[in-house]
Amino acid sequence: MMVTESPFTRRAFLCSPRKNQSQKNCCEFFNFNALSLRQHYTGMPTMYNTSFHFSLKNIILFLLLISLLLGVTPNSQAQWVQTNAPYGGVVSLFAVSETNLFAGTNNSGAFLSTDNGTSWTQVNSGLTNTDIVSLAVRGTNLFAGTESGGGGVFLSTNDGASWTQTQADSSIIDVYSFAVDGTNLFAGTVGTGVALSSNNGTSWTWINTGLYPGTIVYAIISQAADLFISTNFGIYRSPDDGTTWTSVNATLHGDIFSLYSDGTNLFASGQQTGLYISTDKGTSWIPRNDGSTIFPQINTFATSDSNIFVGTDAGLFLSTNTGASWTDISKGLQSNIINSLVVYDKYLYAEISRNIGGTFSESVWRRPL
Repeated sequence: MMVTESPFTRRAFLCSPRKNQSQKNCCEFFNFNALSLRQHYTGMPTMYNTSFHFSLKNIILFLLLISLLLGVTPNSQAQWVQTNAPYGGVVSLFAVSETNLFAGTNNSGAFLSTDNGTSWTQVNSGLTNTDIVSLAVRGTNLFAGTESGGGGVFLSTNDGASWTQTQADSSIIDVYSFAVDGTNLFAGTVGTGVALSSNNGTSWTWINTGLYPGTIVYAIISQAADLFISTNFGIYRSPDDGTTWTSVNATLHGDIFSLYSDGTNLFASGQQTGLYISTDKGTSWIPRNDGSTIFPQINTFATSDSNIFVGTDAGLFLSTNTGASWTDISKGLQSNIINSLVVYDKYLYAEISRNIGGTFSESVWRRPL
């Protein structure tokens, strides 16, 4: 059998350890045999071959250094694959419930995939409003928040096979966000602040003390014993399940569209504000980019272990050091407009918008983490 070698295939051949053999011993084994064979057939002295050994080592170290400088990591080089996305509207967001992946769309309702996005089933029975802008999972309960046209909050207890409207309070109509904390379900609304339900949405209580009238709640997150909301008036914190709210804006003001927690740190982004991080429950905020070239506005976040993913209108980016530096991982996607992200079953899923002749086409892609 003839084997064609390049410097890279040679490196792989020479330093691929056998079973139960260390990388160091493998390379020593090769060098010993190479020296012996070359001396036997060419008569070249051992010292010549020793310099060859060090040259090979230096080449390997040089290539490793270049790969690190260029940010070439397994994460940044993973390949994107297009799934058979839900069709009929923009995927506003994803939700994961055990082995089920749900997608909420802006005019086609809810979709379910049980095979990593290979196929999707529309699950809209009982949904009188199919404009879904928020989803939440608590145990076996799946909640959907809707906007424009009424409906408010819907509940499914059978993986979306059927839905029922939860609340009698018709004032809860535009629900942009949810947060689940124990038995409490918090709903962020457009213009009416935050509502709380402790009985799966059967009844709701408004919890707006400390908030301005007309507050739009873009996002709600629960971190340890605190609740945080991002609004059209900045960011607020509540240490008592929403009974009272205090502004923690610091340098952040106005519309803060995106808010995320990795369990320890808070990440926030508004229109043209760039990305900010807080390590002290919002008391202070540290900018993580220049606010213009990379992150003019963040549409969506996702995390997996120490990896933080952000989707923007300028691409999809990965940080492995809490936002100190970022790598563009958009290569392979058909568009840089990233609307939604979710991590599910060792994959990162991204919903993108592509402008084709003035008409936007939506699709969902995935890649290994």
